[in-house]
Amino acid sequence: MRCDPPFSTAFSTALAAARPLAVAAALLCLAFALPAGAQPSFLLGARLGTADPSGKAYEAVYGDTVSLPGVQLEARWPSWFLRLAASQGTADGELVALSPSGGTFATGEPSEITLTPVHLSVGWHHGGGPWGFFVGGGLTRVEVEEKTDFFSDSASADGFHVLVGGSRAFGRRWEASAEALYWQVSDLFEGGLGEVLGDRDLDALELALALSFRF
Repeated sequence: MRCDPPFSTAFSTALAAARPLAVAAALLCLAFALPAGAQPSFLLGARLGTADPSGKAYEAVYGDTVSLPGVQLEARWPSWFLRLAASQGTADGELVALSPSGGTFATGEPSEITLTPVHLSVGWHHGGGPWGFFVGGGLTRVEVEEKTDFFSDSASADGFHVLVGGSRAFGRRWEASAEALYWQVSDLFEGGLGEVLGDRDLDALELALALSFRF
């Protein structure tokens, strides 16, 4: 079990709390920097992503690649975009117990986790014909719910993400896109296994395809 000095623990806690605030401030600054008077177009789409979450507490019980179907709504200006995307997926695992040596061993008890990541992104979009390219980042919130035959538990945590991708327009109304999105949240697995293994965070590289309708 990790034993941090009080000052180190307090500093880490303050840093984790300040990070979402810093990202939110950056989002507001970029929003105010958008061209005045420019009317955005709106895109509503369905997305299908796949992610391989990592983190000691998560990987001790689960290890599957998670399929993440979801939806997204985007407001787009000539060069900027603001997007809200939400998805949900499940992974199966097996509960573990702690050994006297400090390691873990499987108990044979099945467990299921539901992951619900929500991303609020702002970024730069370059178009010029049917093809486009975009980069961005922003805030991420992840909610988890774990279920076994004996108990259920839920938690949530905030963090950040960065993304890069490309798009292809089909006429004036339809657009297909593909992106790579890396997200990380802190202190999602507080207490229990997260404390013992010294890793309460969760991060993932998410690859997603989307089909959107412009209105």
